[in-house]
Amino acid sequence: SAAVVQLPLVHRRRAVGKRCSSRGRKTGAATSGGDAEAVSTGAGGDGCSSQINGAQPSTQSPAQALVGVRISVLRKSGDALQSFYKGTILDVGREQLCQVEYDCGGKEWLALGQQHIRVLGPRASSAGCTLAVKEAMASAGALNRGEEMVDAPPPCRVPAAANAVGGRIEVFFAGDGHQHTGWVLAYDEQQGRHHVLYDDGEDEWMHLASDATSWAAAPPTC
Repeated sequence: SAAVVQLPLVHRRRAVGKRCSSRGRKTGAATSGGDAEAVSTGAGGDGCSSQINGAQPSTQSPAQALVGVRISVLRKSGDALQSFYKGTILDVGREQLCQVEYDCGGKEWLALGQQHIRVLGPRASSAGCTLAVKEAMASAGALNRGEEMVDAPPPCRVPAAANAVGGRIEVFFAGDGHQHTGWVLAYDEQQGRHHVLYDDGEDEWMHLASDATSWAAAPPTC
């Protein structure tokens, strides 16, 4: 089988270490007091519940395009602290209720339009950010609130194949109208895709030639 060319170990340790700290229970506090310190796991929706709340049978609909979408949900943590918790949509049921599995292990059903959420990905079109996904997110009220939608910059020229591994790139995400910066960690020769780890801890495989809006070689290390 074709080899996967990876970023040198010293860079991967640095990047993956950041991923582990960012892809955990929460993505940041929503209060002026700074980052959250504790995670509540009690009943009533505080923090990440370990229970599946109100399971709903799924039905086929255009909203099924939401399955696999990465989101973060603003949830109560403690008495007055609120934090965003990262998770993945597993299923879509009646009235666009979505089953979310959080990175901390809990699952629950949510009406996305009634929650304060942020869409995390997929970001690149080649990673799955299709028109159907965008329309389903908008219909479910899942687009990031307060974000200004802008036109995507054109793709840039990037080194071919494994030569792009180790570079810093930017990818435009239509879900929030912003550029997202990350590292190119690996290249899969069979699939022709690069593995990108974003600075906020999210990651995905994509075709750089169609989705990268900027690329720069990593600075040399001593």
